Amino acid sequence: LLPAPDAQTLITVTDLSGIDSRLERERQLSELIRLETAKPFDLSHDLSLRAGVIVLGRQESVFTLTMHHQAGDGVSMAVLTRELMQGYSAYCLGAEPQWAPLPIQYCDWAAWQQASLEQGLEAKVARAKARLANAPESLTLPVDYARDPDRMRRAAYMSVRIEAPVVQALEALARRENTTLFTVVLAGYGATLGRLAGQDDVVIGSPVAGRNRVETEGLIGFLVNTLALPISIGGSCTVKELIRRTRASVEEALIDQDLPFDRLVESLDVVRSLSHTPVFQAMLAFQSQEQVELKLGELSCSFETVTLPRAKLDLNLALSVSASGALEGMFEYDADLFAESSVEIWREAFERLVQGLTASVDAPVKTLALMDGVARQT
Repeated sequence: LLPAPDAQTLITVTDLSGIDSRLERERQLSELIRLETAKPFDLSHDLSLRAGVIVLGRQESVFTLTMHHQAGDGVSMAVLTRELMQGYSAYCLGAEPQWAPLPIQYCDWAAWQQASLEQGLEAKVARAKARLANAPESLTLPVDYARDPDRMRRAAYMSVRIEAPVVQALEALARRENTTLFTVVLAGYGATLGRLAGQDDVVIGSPVAGRNRVETEGLIGFLVNTLALPISIGGSCTVKELIRRTRASVEEALIDQDLPFDRLVESLDVVRSLSHTPVFQAMLAFQSQEQVELKLGELSCSFETVTLPRAKLDLNLALSVSASGALEGMFEYDADLFAESSVEIWREAFERLVQGLTASVDAPVKTLALMDGVARQT
């Protein structure tokens, strides 16, 4: 373990307040944030957490916090934000933070997970192999540029929004089919990808929090695992059947949610390729973790969305339910494979197909519209 540094070492300070032009300050701020997000960690000697303050003026600063995934996951960020607020409040009062003692530490969870992993491992692997027996080698979305193994994998982003009335209809559909909003959205996403790729079977990755015990709620650490979820639209698959198949896929995967994804990849003995990731090339991250409002004493604070420069997969869809009830998020895609115009068509196809799920559960999935009438004619 690396020794904990003092605050002066941990938190770097960059002063841009001497720059008269606000436009130039903003430009340099954007560049500093871009460089920070692109900076790798060398875990042989780097801490897995970096922090910095960028001073823009006497009344305005930007605080950056960069965490390596081995140190924390999405739920951890909410925990860390709460503890940061508690620590700052105590500091302003000249007191010690009164954090509630944890029932377990992250090392306890890691030891428990390692010990429990071997219990029934062969059965878990066998079930996973059976679930993925019909999985294709890869998702064959049409590419605009050659799939070179040594491409840069530049990330690009496109916003996605499903309006609140549609979300309400999807939730009602989920209740009628005894499932969840996530499952219905996953079914729509899988059907869209299958239709676009010309494949009856696709596999979509999805993160699972791995916090199914109350003792883990306050931990900061990497507890998340990734599920490989096969979705099938083969045969005369109706909307009702698609949701039933998807619900079964999710439920079966959750039974063995503690089977580490890397162990799954090893057990499947898949052909490795530098051109694409193993098992799945598309992901759905349905972000339901708590959104903590940042309050630091009397400071006025707000979060800024930051994107990463490299795409982890061909296509990654992140969604969450907003305060208005809409589903909002974005596609992260490999811009060295797909043009923006292609992803824009896919976004429209996804939004339209998901809306189409609510029209009739008896409609064949392959007849659901992927674009409006105007686009179909052009």
